[in-house]
Amino acid sequence: MDSLLRDKTRKPGKGPVSQAVKNEICRLVCNEKPNGETHWSTRTLAKRVGVSHTAVSLTLREYGLKPHVSSTRNHSDDSQFEAKLTDVVGLYLDPPNNAIVLCVDEKSHIQALERTQPILPILRKVPERQSFDYLRHGTTTLFAALDVLSGNVIGEHRERHTSADYIEFPRKIDRACTPKKRCTS
Repeated sequence: MDSLLRDKTRKPGKGPVSQAVKNEICRLVCNEKPNGETHWSTRTLAKRVGVSHTAVSLTLREYGLKPHVSSTRNHSDDSQFEAKLTDVVGLYLDPPNNAIVLCVDEKSHIQALERTQPILPILRKVPERQSFDYLRHGTTTLFAALDVLSGNVIGEHRERHTSADYIEFPRKIDRACTPKKRCTS
């Protein structure tokens, strides 16, 4: 009978964490930052609310809160952004007749690496493995244009990233496109 009245999961004299304390932990994590720190740690929160750091950790896990993880969003200051976005998406989804719709991008400073040993394939429960050492062959710049309708990619890489290289790439695109179609990018 005595064991039914006692909770064996916790030491005698320690009660469970009250809902009010859990609510306070959630409120602090969601609305405040600790003084002189970038984010709440379980120990800082525990000192603030007066419970153990494991109780704080369990509460955070229970509510799916991760104060140590942060994410950022980019917002445009352009007042015309929504109209421009609608135009671009509309162009991709419903292109004009007899048009070529291209999505053009560039990526500079790509490291040209050569592994000294071949990459080992993925095995069951073992990820792809590669050696730690490599030969570095400098950097390269990649220019690419995706024809949205056909899925064809026009691309090239250059050793340098100069304005002349960039200007040459649209000329290459123009030569690769069908002459009777309008080019829209």
